[in-house]
Amino acid sequence: MDHDKPVLMIGGGRSGWAVARFFAGRRVPVTIYDQKKLDWPDDWPADCDRQLVSLVSGEQPELDLSGFGRLVVSPGVSVYHQLVVAAAARGIPVISELELAWTFSPADCVAVTGTNGKTTVTTMIGRILSQAGRRVVVGGNIGTPLISLVDRIDRQTVVVAEVSSFQLEAARTFAPKVAVVLNLTPDHLDRHRTFDQYRQCKEKIFSQQRPENRLVLNADDPVVAGMRQRAPGQVWWFSLGGSCRPGTWLDRGKLWLDDGQGCQLIMERRQLPLPGDHNVANALAAAAAAAACQVETAAIAGALTGFTGVEHRIEKCGQLNGKDCYNDSKATNPESAIVALQAFDQPLIWLAGGKDKLTDLSELMNLAA
Repeated sequence: MDHDKPVLMIGGGRSGWAVARFFAGRRVPVTIYDQKKLDWPDDWPADCDRQLVSLVSGEQPELDLSGFGRLVVSPGVSVYHQLVVAAAARGIPVISELELAWTFSPADCVAVTGTNGKTTVTTMIGRILSQAGRRVVVGGNIGTPLISLVDRIDRQTVVVAEVSSFQLEAARTFAPKVAVVLNLTPDHLDRHRTFDQYRQCKEKIFSQQRPENRLVLNADDPVVAGMRQRAPGQVWWFSLGGSCRPGTWLDRGKLWLDDGQGCQLIMERRQLPLPGDHNVANALAAAAAAAACQVETAAIAGALTGFTGVEHRIEKCGQLNGKDCYNDSKATNPESAIVALQAFDQPLIWLAGGKDKLTDLSELMNLAA
């Protein structure tokens, strides 16, 4: 891959402009294409030459692809996009923004994926590592493009990344030191077409790992547990259903860890501030990932005890006529909405809506009824 040849960026959102800033700052020409009209962001750096960035928009772009050294796709752009297919046919490398950041980052990476819980677990891991004294940056699908963090990263930094199937779709060599797969249920089938293709995208989080790397899997999810057969690295587990070694588990109201050096108590379940079994599972996954990074059990417990959640995930946001109101707008699939509703014992008024992603809503509707 020629690092000095012009770059074509497909997608003019947050990731697209972050990629443009990255390359323009290195004096590499970039073309950004988006179907929608592109406008320069207000935060474009003064020392970054705009002359190096070309903007192209419209439904049917006429671009000569021959001069580009690589094509970078934003998470919102499918690998089935006409320009992506045309570039691949010409032998032009097609990569995701995640892969680009991985190529230029010198740091170890802890990466989290799954259908639900990614942001909570990513935030938990970042909090644990930070409170344990590590130098940490948190980014990816959680909101900050990883490529925008590369210039802040050195070999002593740990990158904690939330990664989606969209980001993994065009990953090629991405190989985090610790990978976490939380769960897998049908989602984004409007993009990935089948559940098996969706699973294959998710498995790219660990497919390039080395034997000394760690993979944390959910022992309670049959699809995720089955990934062990294809894991090149060392598998750790987390479970709500009892002992699983090496890894973390819940037993008789307590969270436990076995890192191969013996069983240790992490904390009591009642010490977790967040409601719901799903958040216990999230805490177990985060604890396993932190332990795989050699964080002491006391530091893990201290960070989890003080963790009160993240925005838009069963987030208490006030009262209306004496009724508590919660924002759970990140529940973007049926399974996520189900676990949120099941976290409450009292009667609810539920306001729901969103985009049809071709997923089965029957279980959610039965619960609501």
